[in-house]
Amino acid sequence: MDISFILFLSLIAIGVFKGFKSGWIKIVSQVVSLLLAYVITYIFVDPFAGFLSSISPLKGLLATMVGGLGLFVITSSITAIIVTRLLKLLTKKSSKKTMPSSAIESSIDSTVAIEPTRTARASSRSNAIGTNDKIIGAILGGILGAFSGVFIGWLYTAGSQIFMQQRGDVKELTTFQQASQTIVNKLAEVAATNLAGDSTLVEGSGVLLTNPAENMRRLKNVQKSGVLARFFNSGSVQQALSSRNAKRVLDTDEFKRLFANNDFNALAKQFSKFDSNQALEKATAIKITELWNQIDQVRYSSEFQDLLHSAEVQSMSRSYNLFSMLNSDKVERLLELIANAPKPDIKFDHYSSQLDSSVPIQKKTEVYRWVDENGKVHYSDKKKQ
Repeated sequence: MDISFILFLSLIAIGVFKGFKSGWIKIVSQVVSLLLAYVITYIFVDPFAGFLSSISPLKGLLATMVGGLGLFVITSSITAIIVTRLLKLLTKKSSKKTMPSSAIESSIDSTVAIEPTRTARASSRSNAIGTNDKIIGAILGGILGAFSGVFIGWLYTAGSQIFMQQRGDVKELTTFQQASQTIVNKLAEVAATNLAGDSTLVEGSGVLLTNPAENMRRLKNVQKSGVLARFFNSGSVQQALSSRNAKRVLDTDEFKRLFANNDFNALAKQFSKFDSNQALEKATAIKITELWNQIDQVRYSSEFQDLLHSAEVQSMSRSYNLFSMLNSDKVERLLELIANAPKPDIKFDHYSSQLDSSVPIQKKTEVYRWVDENGKVHYSDKKKQ
């Protein structure tokens, strides 16, 4: 049976039980603590990931993922305790203000008359929570448990798939695993868009982590087929990309051949989430045009070229090992350079079928490297004069 689904059901059951036993105040405090933990994690995840990289083998995106999760768990636990204490303190003060004097006197007399046993004390605390509070607490607890279950299911599935991919093992995802991956990836995309302004890298990582072994196999097949290389080396495609008009890219024969590749088509469907094939083609053409122009802005920088041609990155590009890619500072830096490049204004307009002389046809781009008399390394699309 699917372990992630068992965890999901268990967390719902635990949430309902704890909510019914503790009442809605406890559950609300947990929700507030999760929100606070999210904000704290977002602010401090980078320095915490840097600290984790300095004391462990974890590097790059993997350090960020593990560090973010660890920081979230720690801060949510601490904030839950603090918020619960504050809410209880406020509730006690409110109840003392509204308690009638006769009830206070009766309470004092009963306390003096007999010392309650531990069982009686526990029963008294339980009875102090009204039935409505318990029911509301159970409902909220179940919802919180379901949310936690989906996240834990995603984490378990992603982790197991990464290690399976490293062993070369491929396993089909269950229906629940696919659903949890879709939900968490969508939430991550929305959060990245709202907080960072760009969801491309988060969304892309999420798609690969949905089924790492299968998706890396597809990427490898696309690369081996040569269809991707032929697409980017085509003069008509490079002219279309340089025009920043995605409609031109979509209309090239090379794009049609690329999209006809079953593995590329399957990956594109995961990235774009469109049912209509026409909408999927349009979204893919726009995204390729956007990323190509972002890369074009940074590809001649010394840092980008040094990272791209480093032995570590070259080795990973041949092995397609997702675990190694996530655990690499160099890969993380490459993605940062691309993501930080200004986003180009991409059009999707109809155009004349005649050749546009304003956008020259490019042949396969060569990058030349040389060292000047001061020892500084230069990269350019032109040879040294």
